[in-house]
Amino acid sequence: MGGPSGFDIANRKVQIYGSGNNLSCWTPLPTIAVAVVNMLRNPSAILNRSIFVSGVLDLTQNAILAALEAETGDKFSVEHVDVRQIKKEALEALEKGEYRQATRGLAINSNFNEEDSAANFWDKVENELVGVKPVTVQEAVRDAMGSWRKE
Repeated sequence: MGGPSGFDIANRKVQIYGSGNNLSCWTPLPTIAVAVVNMLRNPSAILNRSIFVSGVLDLTQNAILAALEAETGDKFSVEHVDVRQIKKEALEALEKGEYRQATRGLAINSNFNEEDSAANFWDKVENELVGVKPVTVQEAVRDAMGSWRKE
Protein backbone atom coordinates (compact mmCIF):
# COMPACT_ATOMS: atom_id res chain seq x y z
CA MET A 1 0.00 0.00 0.00
CA GLY A 2 3.08 2.23 -0.08
CA GLY A 3 5.17 3.49 -2.92
CA PRO A 4 4.97 6.56 -5.12
CA SER A 5 1.35 6.20 -6.14
CA GLY A 6 0.31 9.31 -4.18
CA PHE A 7 -2.43 7.80 -2.01
CA ASP A 8 -2.78 8.35 1.73
CA ILE A 9 -5.70 6.05 2.43
CA ALA A 10 -5.82 6.53 6.20
CA ASN A 11 -6.23 10.31 5.82
CA ARG A 12 -8.30 10.12 2.60
CA LYS A 13 -5.82 12.25 0.62
CA VAL A 14 -4.24 11.78 -2.79
CA GLN A 15 -1.64 13.51 -4.89
CA ILE A 16 -2.64 13.20 -8.54
CA TYR A 17 0.44 13.50 -10.72
CA GLY A 18 -0.25 15.28 -14.00
CA SER A 19 -3.75 14.60 -15.25
CA GLY A 20 -4.04 11.29 -13.40
CA ASN A 21 -4.87 9.55 -16.67
CA ASN A 22 -1.47 8.04 -17.46
CA LEU A 23 -1.95 4.35 -18.17
CA SER A 24 0.37 2.21 -16.07
CA CYS A 25 1.31 -1.43 -15.77
CA TRP A 26 1.36 -2.41 -12.11
CA THR A 27 1.11 -5.85 -10.61
CA PRO A 28 -0.16 -6.78 -7.12
CA LEU A 29 2.19 -8.98 -5.07
CA PRO A 30 -0.10 -12.05 -5.17
CA THR A 31 -0.12 -11.86 -8.97
CA ILE A 32 3.68 -11.63 -9.02
CA ALA A 33 3.76 -14.76 -6.84
CA VAL A 34 1.56 -16.64 -9.34
CA ALA A 35 3.85 -15.60 -12.19
CA VAL A 36 7.01 -16.66 -10.32
CA VAL A 37 5.60 -20.06 -9.35
CA ASN A 38 4.49 -20.71 -12.92
CA MET A 39 7.90 -19.63 -14.26
CA LEU A 40 9.59 -22.07 -11.89
CA ARG A 41 7.24 -24.84 -13.00
CA ASN A 42 7.92 -24.17 -16.68
CA PRO A 43 11.26 -22.35 -17.00
CA SER A 44 11.78 -23.27 -20.66
CA ALA A 45 9.03 -20.81 -21.67
CA ILE A 46 10.96 -17.85 -20.28
CA LEU A 47 14.55 -19.06 -20.28
CA ASN A 48 17.21 -16.42 -21.02
CA ARG A 49 14.85 -13.57 -21.77
CA SER A 50 12.87 -10.84 -20.11
CA ILE A 51 9.19 -11.33 -19.47
CA PHE A 52 6.70 -8.54 -18.90
CA VAL A 53 3.73 -9.17 -16.63
CA SER A 54 0.99 -6.77 -15.60
CA GLY A 55 -1.83 -7.57 -13.26
CA VAL A 56 -4.31 -4.70 -13.41
CA LEU A 57 -6.21 -3.60 -16.51
CA ASP A 58 -6.74 0.07 -17.41
CA LEU A 59 -4.84 1.34 -14.39
CA THR A 60 -4.55 5.09 -13.86
CA GLN A 61 -4.43 7.21 -10.73
CA ASN A 62 -7.94 8.47 -11.48
CA ALA A 63 -9.19 4.88 -11.79
CA ILE A 64 -7.58 4.01 -8.44
CA LEU A 65 -9.14 7.10 -6.87
CA ALA A 66 -12.61 6.19 -8.14
CA ALA A 67 -12.22 2.61 -6.90
CA LEU A 68 -10.95 3.76 -3.48
CA GLU A 69 -13.80 6.22 -3.06
CA ALA A 70 -16.29 3.48 -3.98
CA GLU A 71 -14.63 0.97 -1.64
CA THR A 72 -14.36 3.33 1.35
CA GLY A 73 -17.53 5.32 0.75
CA ASP A 74 -15.48 8.49 1.34
CA LYS A 75 -14.35 11.32 -0.91
CA PHE A 76 -10.60 11.90 -0.98
CA SER A 77 -8.96 15.31 -0.82
CA VAL A 78 -7.09 15.76 -4.12
CA GLU A 79 -3.89 17.73 -4.67
CA HIS A 80 -2.68 18.02 -8.28
CA VAL A 81 1.09 17.80 -8.77
CA ASP A 82 3.06 19.15 -11.74
CA VAL A 83 5.05 16.17 -13.02
CA ARG A 84 7.15 18.34 -15.33
CA GLN A 85 8.34 20.34 -12.31
CA ILE A 86 9.20 17.14 -10.45
CA LYS A 87 11.28 15.98 -13.43
CA LYS A 88 13.05 19.35 -13.65
CA GLU A 89 13.91 19.25 -9.93
CA ALA A 90 15.03 15.61 -10.20
CA LEU A 91 17.42 16.42 -13.02
CA GLU A 92 18.81 19.35 -11.02
CA ALA A 93 19.27 17.05 -8.00
CA LEU A 94 21.06 14.54 -10.23
CA GLU A 95 23.50 17.22 -11.39
CA LYS A 96 24.22 18.08 -7.74
CA GLY A 97 24.83 14.44 -6.84
CA GLU A 98 21.67 14.19 -4.73
CA TYR A 99 20.87 10.72 -5.99
CA ARG A 100 18.11 9.78 -3.58
CA GLN A 101 16.03 12.86 -4.44
CA ALA A 102 16.81 12.44 -8.14
CA THR A 103 15.77 8.78 -8.14
CA ARG A 104 12.44 9.51 -6.44
CA GLY A 105 11.62 12.32 -8.87
CA LEU A 106 12.64 10.34 -11.94
CA ALA A 107 10.56 7.37 -10.75
CA ILE A 108 7.50 9.59 -10.38
CA ASN A 109 8.17 11.06 -13.83
CA SER A 110 8.55 7.59 -15.33
CA ASN A 111 5.24 6.43 -13.85
CA PHE A 112 3.05 9.49 -14.29
CA ASN A 113 4.36 11.87 -16.97
CA GLU A 114 2.10 11.19 -19.93
CA GLU A 115 4.63 12.68 -22.34
CA ASP A 116 7.63 10.81 -20.90
CA SER A 117 6.22 7.68 -19.28
CA ALA A 118 7.75 4.24 -19.16
CA ALA A 119 4.85 2.81 -17.17
CA ASN A 120 2.67 1.55 -20.04
CA PHE A 121 4.18 -1.54 -21.60
CA TRP A 122 1.00 -3.48 -22.36
CA ASP A 123 2.30 -4.09 -25.88
CA LYS A 124 5.03 -6.29 -24.33
CA VAL A 125 2.99 -8.09 -21.66
CA GLU A 126 2.94 -11.90 -21.83
CA ASN A 127 0.61 -12.73 -18.95
CA GLU A 128 -0.75 -15.88 -20.58
CA LEU A 129 2.77 -17.36 -20.79
CA VAL A 130 3.02 -17.39 -16.99
CA GLY A 131 -0.64 -17.98 -16.15
CA VAL A 132 -1.49 -14.46 -15.01
CA LYS A 133 -5.02 -13.18 -15.43
CA PRO A 134 -5.25 -9.42 -14.97
CA VAL A 135 -7.95 -8.01 -12.72
CA THR A 136 -9.90 -4.78 -12.88
CA VAL A 137 -8.82 -1.75 -10.89
CA GLN A 138 -11.84 -2.26 -8.62
CA GLU A 139 -10.82 -5.87 -7.89
CA ALA A 140 -7.21 -4.88 -7.19
CA VAL A 141 -8.27 -2.09 -4.84
CA ARG A 142 -10.75 -4.33 -3.03
CA ASP A 143 -8.05 -6.99 -2.51
CA ALA A 144 -5.45 -4.44 -1.40
CA MET A 145 -7.87 -2.79 1.00
CA GLY A 146 -8.69 -6.19 2.53
CA SER A 147 -5.00 -6.76 3.25
CA TRP A 148 -4.50 -3.19 4.46
CA ARG A 149 -7.41 -3.39 6.90
CA LYS A 150 -5.88 -6.51 8.49
CA GLU A 151 -2.61 -4.73 9.34
